[in-house]
Amino acid sequence: MTPKSLCFVIATACMAPTLAAANVGFECGTAGGVAYDVVLLEAQNVAQLDTRNQATSFSDRSYMSLTSAATYFNPNTGFTFQDQGGTGVLSSNLGVRLNCVVSDITGSPETTVPAGNFPGFSFGGNLRAGPGTNTAGLGSTSNGQPLTLVSDTGVSFNGFTWWLVRLQNGQQAYQWGGLLCAPGHNLGGIFNDGC
Repeated sequence: MTPKSLCFVIATACMAPTLAAANVGFECGTAGGVAYDVVLLEAQNVAQLDTRNQATSFSDRSYMSLTSAATYFNPNTGFTFQDQGGTGVLSSNLGVRLNCVVSDITGSPETTVPAGNFPGFSFGGNLRAGPGTNTAGLGSTSNGQPLTLVSDTGVSFNGFTWWLVRLQNGQQAYQWGGLLCAPGHNLGGIFNDGC
């Protein structure tokens, strides 16, 4: 039995790697004087659509259900959202069609399992919207940039796992463990040499 699986079985002071559900926000822009934003609530398999009339500031919220892989629909409003991995398309049967981009990512408290919020730093590299190189880029870190290692996703790539990290400005994103270091902590899935 490996140390990680033993850790999972006895559930003592160590934490098993887990992929945290996230809420992914998209800014979709405006059409006809109405601003549109979408939030994917992954734990519930729904997409929340927020609309705001720019002239009157009247706002409304509705929900779209997951109908197939990465497609959400609300038959009452006629809106469809297609998640394209970091971007998306919001459309309606009334002719609205907007390209959406990721604006923020927040963990879902009922499903996020923290690994202890370890202080550390990055050796510099890309930040991602999800654990993998196939997700949208959300900026980058510089060599030696301080951050907090929030949780190990358990998603492995080239011998290291992807971690949810939090920057000093509060932004959360994912970074590959081969670019991470947590001095004084013996964490699996990160480079941790030369800290």
